[in-house]
Amino acid sequence: MSVWKLVWEDSFAGPEPGPHWVGGLLEPSRKLRVSLGDGLLISMERGGRYASGGLVTVKPVDNDFAAEVAFSVSNPQPGSTLELAAIKGPVPVNTVLKPEHTSEGSAVFNVHGTPPFVSCEFDEDDGWRHSWNRGVGDDPANVYGQNTKRNGYVDRVHGWLWLERRNGHHWLARGRHLETEPWIDLRTRDGKDLEVDFLDGPVHLRLVAKHWRKLDRGDGSTPEAPPNQVSFKHFRLYRPQA
Repeated sequence: MSVWKLVWEDSFAGPEPGPHWVGGLLEPSRKLRVSLGDGLLISMERGGRYASGGLVTVKPVDNDFAAEVAFSVSNPQPGSTLELAAIKGPVPVNTVLKPEHTSEGSAVFNVHGTPPFVSCEFDEDDGWRHSWNRGVGDDPANVYGQNTKRNGYVDRVHGWLWLERRNGHHWLARGRHLETEPWIDLRTRDGKDLEVDFLDGPVHLRLVAKHWRKLDRGDGSTPEAPPNQVSFKHFRLYRPQA
């Protein structure tokens, strides 16, 4: 187990992102709002087809690091996902939390957007899981690890996400409910840690959430994107202790 030293932290006091972050949406949306105050809040009204938004770090992180963040999700259900991810970028220069034109949005603020990426996420009502995307070649599809679902989550969930890179290519994702609880390691589908070479070097860190219309429910229905409120607090970035 690595020993980590805190580099910087942020509780998102607002009303604008601090110097470490740039914020925005995938595209203009009447159903999703990003705000900062008592945490980073991503509010989603019922309706619409697809919307995503949040924050990405301005400066990239190189070499070994770990990041953690507390989250809450009011309505964990199909059609909703939140993530802490590492991406290559590039990232926008300016924060635009209320875009009016498509050109003011960015795929950087999309959950699973701008691959390659590696993420730790809380997905729908299935719980925590590891996710990644090579972003190159003929099959740039998302790959998902095991999730922590037991009987499904139906009420508000509070928890923590942890994402770690060691030796440049060894990634570890963890999740837990309370800060006082031990971490749960999130594995690949075959129960292993993730070792990849497509996300070496500098990466940006992303905190985002989305909702969308979950069309395939097996009953022929086409529900609207669900209402939800996601908050992030107590972000912390660590480096290995010398």
